[in-house]
Amino acid sequence: MKLKRYLFNEEKIYKKRYTADDIKDDCSEVLSVYENVHRYLYRGIDVKTDLILKFNSELVNRRPKHTPRVIHDVLNDLFNDKFGWECRNGIYAGIDEQADNYGTSYIIFPVDGFKIVYNKHIPDLYITLSNIFFNQYHILNNTTLNVPNDLKFKLKSMIDNYDDEHDKEYKLDRLKTIFKNIMPSIKFDTIINMTIYDLLKLMVDSYVTSDLTTYLTRYHENEVMINTSSYYACKGSIKNFAALNLLI
Repeated sequence: MKLKRYLFNEEKIYKKRYTADDIKDDCSEVLSVYENVHRYLYRGIDVKTDLILKFNSELVNRRPKHTPRVIHDVLNDLFNDKFGWECRNGIYAGIDEQADNYGTSYIIFPVDGFKIVYNKHIPDLYITLSNIFFNQYHILNNTTLNVPNDLKFKLKSMIDNYDDEHDKEYKLDRLKTIFKNIMPSIKFDTIINMTIYDLLKLMVDSYVTSDLTTYLTRYHENEVMINTSSYYACKGSIKNFAALNLLI
């Protein structure tokens, strides 16, 4: 894997006043979907303002906020092999309640030409991986790991490291529940004996791309990753934000 540079900030904000007309001009695709399905993309942003914002979100080698870098890089390579772009370097969106976990909730408007990738069974990939690895997630923060070779240990070996048998049993039960929800067609004995690398690959293989209407009408409670050169963001609910009422 190539050595990569990471940007600390996810996006650069454009410092200009924007209006509903700007969104109409640049975001006709997403507006058409919003008008038809009456569901919206929400994103948590560390900015508080009632103004319409615009962010540059060109794909860059971003420094992950929470995910261990080695996992971030492996996931991006796997996503790139499947979809042709590094999905973990895109922007993430979901329902209003999800967005609140990552900052102030904004309705977002990707500019025309955007692409989306999501999983039908995984609501939030970071939280899912955290639950799978329990408190051993920190071992994957080792920046000297040789990827993918050092991810060749089995998931079961992480559980075997626990001395307390009751603890092992509890974590195995937790894992069974997690994988029953996110990979219902795969037997648990198969999953638990996979290497971490192969498990990540299997998870990425279960991601799909589609039109936004399909996502919002059927899978909107799950996180979606968006490839867009820029997007607008408007704080507040549809009912309370006057600028949005002009659009939807």
